[in-house]
Amino acid sequence: MRRQTGHGTKGTREYDWAWLDVRPDDAPDENHYEKEPGTSALVARRHYTGEVSYFRCWAPGDVSLGTLVEVICRRWRIEETFQLAKGFTGLDQGQVTCWNSWMRWSLFSLIAAAVLALTATAVHDAAEDQPALVPLSCPQA
Repeated sequence: MRRQTGHGTKGTREYDWAWLDVRPDDAPDENHYEKEPGTSALVARRHYTGEVSYFRCWAPGDVSLGTLVEVICRRWRIEETFQLAKGFTGLDQGQVTCWNSWMRWSLFSLIAAAVLALTATAVHDAAEDQPALVPLSCPQA
């Protein structure tokens, strides 16, 4: 089935999606979730260039291909947000030479990310009271 999965810089992203049922007992033994009843599937995504990507999916109940496609496409938003947060907080700038310095740098970056998220939420809530303001995007903020 062909589905539009979002908007990119070059227009809409459309892929062909296919679903193949997979038996739950073909999973490694250490994966105890596969032993429970549910839907186990292999989802293939083909771009118009011919590039094919595969996703192994499992859901605790019955699920449609459309639902799996929505969940798979959330990965892009999560990765973009993670990269943006790393740049804002300086997590990608640290040079680590030992465990203690890595732990301090990571903790400091995570605290900075939390402060930025809370500040952005507070500013967004305050901006809702003033409808005349133009909303800012993340890079502009």
